[in-house]
Amino acid sequence: MNDGIAPVTRNAAAADIDGVEVELTAIPASGWLIEAGLGYMNAEYTRLESGQNFVTDLRSLTLDSKLVNAPEWTGKLGLQYSYGMPSGSSLIGRANWSYVDDVAKDALNFPELMQEGYSLLDLYLTYVSSDRSWELSAFGKNVTNERYIVSGFANGLTQGRAAANLGRPAEWGVSFLYRFGE
Repeated sequence: MNDGIAPVTRNAAAADIDGVEVELTAIPASGWLIEAGLGYMNAEYTRLESGQNFVTDLRSLTLDSKLVNAPEWTGKLGLQYSYGMPSGSSLIGRANWSYVDDVAKDALNFPELMQEGYSLLDLYLTYVSSDRSWELSAFGKNVTNERYIVSGFANGLTQGRAAANLGRPAEWGVSFLYRFGE
C-alpha cells in the first residue's frame, strides 16, 4: 500500500487459508503418460489490526478484500507420448496445459490489477538418441499467446496510474542437451 507516494508494508493481522489439491499420474498404455492436478483454495481475511490505517489512495483494505495471489481454483494437465524408433532412439511429444482462476495482484484489489482466469499451453517435441547421450527438442511456451498479469503496483490518488508486469508472450525455440559421461 501507499501513504501518499511512499510504499508502506503493513500486516493485515489475520487470515484463514484452507484448501485441497489432488494430483494424478497415470500410465494408461505403453508409451503414454498422463499427469493431472486440481487445486481449490479458500483464502479470506478474518481480522484487520484496528490500529493500522488500511485506507490509502482511492481504495481500502476490508475483510471482503481478496488476498494477493490466492486463486480459488487451479488446474493442470500434461499428456506425453514416447515412441521408440527401430534404431533405438525415441521421439517424445508432450503438451502441458495449466489454469489459474481469477486472482488479485495487489492488496487493495485495484480493478486494473485484478487478473481474470487464464490458461497456458506449452508444447514439446524431443528426439532422444539411441545411446541417450543427447537430445534435440523443439518447443513452444504459451503458444496461445495468453496475456496475463504476474504482479503489479497501483497508486491511484497521487500518481493516477497502475503498472503491471505481464507474463512472457508466446515463445518458440530449439534446445540441445548433451550428457557428458554417466
